[in-house]
Amino acid sequence: MKMDVLKLINNLLYRECSSCIPLGLKGGKLGIAIFWALYSEKVMNASCRKRATRILNDIIVNIELLSDSFLSGKMGFGWGMFFLINRGILSLDSEMQNLLNYISRLSSYSLDGHPFQLSLDDCLFSKGICKLKQRTCYENISRYIIDEELIVFVDECENLLSCKIEKIYTPEQLTLQELNSLLYFLKEIKSRKIFPFKANLLISRIEELYNKQNKKSFVEESVYQVLASKEYNLSLKGKEMFEKLKILSELGFYSLIYEESRIFSVPFYKLIYDEPDIERKILKILKEESVSLNILCGLGFGLLNLK
Repeated sequence: MKMDVLKLINNLLYRECSSCIPLGLKGGKLGIAIFWALYSEKVMNASCRKRATRILNDIIVNIELLSDSFLSGKMGFGWGMFFLINRGILSLDSEMQNLLNYISRLSSYSLDGHPFQLSLDDCLFSKGICKLKQRTCYENISRYIIDEELIVFVDECENLLSCKIEKIYTPEQLTLQELNSLLYFLKEIKSRKIFPFKANLLISRIEELYNKQNKKSFVEESVYQVLASKEYNLSLKGKEMFEKLKILSELGFYSLIYEESRIFSVPFYKLIYDEPDIERKILKILKEESVSLNILCGLGFGLLNLK
């Protein structure tokens, strides 16, 4: 049944992909290209790989039209390219190297006297997430230079999580979405032994701030419980079917960005246990209702990441 849903998503994306849709990672051409690249790898479909290549070339031609943001702009494109290179789907030739060098400067630390801030557009620790993905594609001296930047980013995480600026900023302002992105970044720093001691202290600080959160959406709380290795105590049971689909698609997107399949698989398998015919219901909605690119790609990412 999973492959039936993925096949339908593939067909719907082919029908929806036109010149008038945005270029970015979330709800745009880049997201579709990454889905097709991963789907082609799953089912050994050469036509999907060719479609993905055509879209990526189109984005490269229009790269200057993109903002610098992660979800809809250049930084997300850089992350996506590093992701596909790391998966062995793209090769890092000289032309791609030059383009990524240009984009990578957006995620580099700048000593300009201004405090590092989360992107207001994305509510994510975008530069840290992009720099981590860049690190996986390099070795030796290049990786050492990236690690030096990541250490500076850890210090900036400390500022965000611990420092107050009177009447301007307090860590309690951080949303759960922002805390989750910082948690992912710091867990990766810890596991890669780049700055593990400080990362571990800051992860504890995130838990303190999480416990002070009054409003927690299902998606963000679900992501937190998985990233923080907490006992998963949430359930989609009782929610409207379309709402379940939207939530699953958001979790699927985060499972891609945070490279943690359990963000999607834990609530999905729990939902299957509660509703054994859930995949049939998903197919029915996809066939009969108008579904956004966000939902199609996010659900697709989640299903492709299932073990």
